[in-house]
Amino acid sequence: MKTTICAEELRELDACEEGYQTFIEAHGSATVKLSEALESNGLKDVCWLLEELKLSDQEEKDLRDFARGQAAINLEKIVPYCSIEEYSTICSWVLKGDESARDAAWSAAVGAASSASWSAVSAARSARSAARSAAESAAESVAGSAANSAANAAWSARSARSAARSAAESAESAARSAVSAAESAVSTAESAARSAAESAVSAARSAVSAAESVVGSAANSAANAANCAAYNAAWSAVESTFKNILLAWESEA
Repeated sequence: MKTTICAEELRELDACEEGYQTFIEAHGSATVKLSEALESNGLKDVCWLLEELKLSDQEEKDLRDFARGQAAINLEKIVPYCSIEEYSTICSWVLKGDESARDAAWSAAVGAASSASWSAVSAARSARSAARSAAESAAESVAGSAANSAANAAWSARSARSAARSAAESAESAARSAVSAAESAVSTAESAARSAAESAVSAARSAVSAAESVVGSAANSAANAANCAAYNAAWSAVESTFKNILLAWESEA
């Protein structure tokens, strides 16, 4: 079993400069155990290294079992994205290690991943459409209310103008003055009402936009924080499990 590595071997394997320098800073030219390389360079670098090394049949089996164990943790999450037959095939490989089902399980898993991606895109588009529809409905509701108020004010002004014209039958000069004043009042009222309605619509749209922005920002921040914490916890657990595999190899070497 291959359980050690040194800087010279990494250079021969054409390791990336960043990973190589990290190893040199931690271990210099010394030959170290793979578990020690994991501590200094992390899981990704050691996984790359194992792909480059010639492993024994047992080591390869251990890695496949490790990979299947990690896949099994969230296996039920692919249920909505594949058929019963596909899920059964995937389970045969992930849970039982049935080699005859490995290729079919891989194909089924790729199909499920594609389906999940399209579902996520569709959900995002639906959410965006719903938010836009809600904003427009709110703006229209405010505008409609303002327009009704303007119509009532205009109607009242027109009633006053009609009364003024009736009065004009007995006093033509006074009536004309009243009519002129009433028409001016109507124009002013309609202009003010229109301006109020437009301002209300603009305010409603701004309010909706601001609310969406605040809610969206808060939700995104919370989601990012939760995802980050969950990812870090999961990654630590994976590294710990992987280290136990390396330690087992080293104890048997």
